[in-house]
Amino acid sequence: MFKKILFITLFYILSLSNAIALSFSSNDDIVKITVIPQYKNISTEVDSIDFLTKVDIKSGWHLYWKNPGDTGDAAELDFSMPSFMKLSNIEQSFPQKDLFEDIITSYIHEDILYFKHTFNLTKEIKNLSLSISFKYSACREE
Repeated sequence: MFKKILFITLFYILSLSNAIALSFSSNDDIVKITVIPQYKNISTEVDSIDFLTKVDIKSGWHLYWKNPGDTGDAAELDFSMPSFMKLSNIEQSFPQKDLFEDIITSYIHEDILYFKHTFNLTKEIKNLSLSISFKYSACREE
């Protein structure tokens, strides 16, 4: 089993009238991560924002679900964010069940894994800097 942490720094430059939010990608030898914000423009009426994170997994490898089963460690995203942002909801794509020798059950993701994170915004924002670390265990069947 291979364990790794991939650090991603995602920066948003936001203004009250014409905010611009760009998607961001980063990759290592096993995964490629793309983070996509809900809005390209944010107005003062917005009180929450969603981020979709797509994790492309290298062929032949798999990552583990939030409840990995008998093996592995859950793939998870950790955020370092300003105090005016509060994480309110996390969703993750559903895994497939993997049974090894009829006794060891794991819940895994092959090919693609999605996360959706919802953040509540507690005040008007002008600038936003968000750092993300992706921790995962990966396994390859040989």
